[in-house]
Amino acid sequence: MEIGQSKNMNPMFFVFRVHNKNGELKDEGGGLIVIDSLDGHVWRDDEMVEYMYDFNNVI
Repeated sequence: MEIGQSKNMNPMFFVFRVHNKNGELKDEGGGLIVIDSLDGHVWRDDEMVEYMYDFNNVI
């Protein structure tokens, strides 16, 4: 996994890219792990969709 957070990412969560053993990016499961920056729980896909819809008006 890539360590750190992109400068353009939302401060509510940390996003990590998933890599295989050869360092290539993996797309299975979306290829991302999203961690809540306040309580540390892993965001499920449905939580991310709800957040994007409710707070960012993105469908």
